Amino acid sequence: MQIRIHKIRTRVLLALLLTSLLPLFLMGGYALQSSVDTLRKHSISNHEAKLALLNEQIQMFFQGVQGDLFYLRDSNDVGLYLTSKLKGDDATRQLMLGNLRSSFQKFSQNRGIYDQVRLLDSTGMELIDIQYDGNKADIIPDDRLENKISRYPIYSTLKLPEGGLFISQFDLKHLKDKAELPPRPTIRYGTPLFSKEKQLQGMIIFNTLGKKVIDLVANAQSEGEKLLFISPEGYYYYHPEADKTWGAPIDLNTGHTLFKDYPELTGRLSDSATPVSFEQDNNFISTLPIKLDNGKMNVGTLVSIADSHTVFAPVRATLWRFLGIGALVLVLASAMAFWLSRQISRPLDQLTDAVERLSQGETDTPVDVPAYDKTQELGAAIERLRKSLNIFIRRAGNAPRNVGGQP
Repeated sequence: MQIRIHKIRTRVLLALLLTSLLPLFLMGGYALQSSVDTLRKHSISNHEAKLALLNEQIQMFFQGVQGDLFYLRDSNDVGLYLTSKLKGDDATRQLMLGNLRSSFQKFSQNRGIYDQVRLLDSTGMELIDIQYDGNKADIIPDDRLENKISRYPIYSTLKLPEGGLFISQFDLKHLKDKAELPPRPTIRYGTPLFSKEKQLQGMIIFNTLGKKVIDLVANAQSEGEKLLFISPEGYYYYHPEADKTWGAPIDLNTGHTLFKDYPELTGRLSDSATPVSFEQDNNFISTLPIKLDNGKMNVGTLVSIADSHTVFAPVRATLWRFLGIGALVLVLASAMAFWLSRQISRPLDQLTDAVERLSQGETDTPVDVPAYDKTQELGAAIERLRKSLNIFIRRAGNAPRNVGGQP
């Protein structure tokens, strides 16, 4: 009998646990899955938003360059110089050139984002060269001006039609045939100059201060992340390890590329206008190309390589919190279910003991089991049975015995 009561108690315990915990864990599991998905998407969104914001900052840096270039091209000072070049005497030409030189110097000083502002003639000879060192815009003397027709930004600009725009690749400024040291990164903007008679007269060339762009990328670097800026060929414009940067043959020719360091990323970089993310081994990788001139000029690509554990740390924290709360709920629910099953089965234990005593002839102990509902009715029935047995026993003890078989 005790074994059966124990089975009843176990079944009651399991029933209580199932009815209380099963809905809880089903709803909790659904809530956890939704939370994990939301947090994962949020982590990815934050990571991609960082690249998008950096792209906007780079775009803002270059946004006004084209406008500045065309502003100078169409300015009165340039127009007067071109007119004097075609119709004026040498003294007038020199006077207009001097005025133009002062105008370029003031422009460069005020803007503060151009390493060089130059005017060249149609043969590639420098007529004006204004160099900005970060504090002051200086006019380069005439005896230091050079013919630059062999440089690709110069002859490429001269080939453009009227109103054309040239944007160079992102590379290092050269001195003679070698890149200057320390490196001076730049993107060059150029536009040709035509007279009113549609004759090519020269060009204006801007060398932007590319270091400002590199600084934007470097300042966006965060802990647990490696933020890279690479050329379309994979050479590093920016890398946390400075000796890996500018490895292209046209620059420092070190040969370091993203695809040598991360061969698994070969062919994985997207050309999408929005950030694209994927997981590779234990890394979470986001990429975003940087395009200028309304998307026509691909300068390079931002690549963020972060440890997946760092990116998805909020997801893991939420999961561990849920597991901790779930374990606590399980312990409390089990303790409550065990207590309730004991409360439910205790009257049955006591009734079982009472029946056992009655079966052994012990009818003097009242059956008083505190219980409710049907268990209480069962206890009352057993108590009535005990009383009936007592009456029956007393009557049986007082009945006359048979003598000689006579009734």
